[in-house]
Amino acid sequence: MDILNKTELYVKEKMSQNDVAHDFNHVLRVLNTANEIAKNYINCDLFILQMTVILHDIEDKKLKTATNSNVKKFLDSLELKENTIKTILDNINAISFSKNPIQNKNISLEAKIAQDADRLDAIGAIGIARTFAYSGSKNHPFYKCDSDLPTTLQHFHEKLFHLHNLLNTPEAKEISKERTEFLIAFYKQFCKEANLACDL
Repeated sequence: MDILNKTELYVKEKMSQNDVAHDFNHVLRVLNTANEIAKNYINCDLFILQMTVILHDIEDKKLKTATNSNVKKFLDSLELKENTIKTILDNINAISFSKNPIQNKNISLEAKIAQDADRLDAIGAIGIARTFAYSGSKNHPFYKCDSDLPTTLQHFHEKLFHLHNLLNTPEAKEISKERTEFLIAFYKQFCKEANLACDL
């Protein structure tokens, strides 16, 4: 079995108990988008890119696994070169929105593509579905009522509406146009139906 297939099996097993917003289907969508963007860059190291994407959500603070210790152990088990392991781990750390809320141009091409693909999966129809699914798993309300819990609509303002400005590649920026327009249209319609002031 080759390294990529072994990695996919490892990640699929590790993510089997995750909420549906951070499941293995998310990884596959991000991988597909990353591969499409990478076709435009002949100097992109596909192995590094694909390993970065496949492993990027294994250890996430939202999922209560905020270090790369397990990923490092897994990569060590594959007997990869130390500099390859370091590159993959550095790329994984570069993807996170919480760690990188502003655009960081000092990351590798592979990290930029992986980050773009991951952020594209957070907007558009699937991004909206993931947002509500995650909020539901935490029992967060859609919007402010009698609770002090974070709301789903807050997440639109804190993250989703900003993502199109934080993309690295022209290809991702082009894809994001339609998805961002849909995101905004959905938000406006939601506010209308919920009789909320639309703060856009």
